[in-house]
Amino acid sequence: MLLIPDYMQAGLYDYLTKHVEPGGFLLAVLSNDLCETYVRADGTNFFCVPAYVSYLYNHAPSQAWGSPEKVAAWLAAVES
Repeated sequence: MLLIPDYMQAGLYDYLTKHVEPGGFLLAVLSNDLCETYVRADGTNFFCVPAYVSYLYNHAPSQAWGSPEKVAAWLAAVES
């Protein structure tokens, strides 16, 4: 079973809880840009994309992912 790698979990957590912009790979995943996701994936993440999709679908707020517009709105909604 493939899981989200440990070294990627903090970036995903910070994005979902603190609205911190992630790196290029996570940004592509969150934006639902399949081509860019695989172009930016390292050797480990290349095989873990289904784990990210499963996690987002089952655990992340739907407003936080799925299109570039949703991601931009999520990043702009930083809580003060």
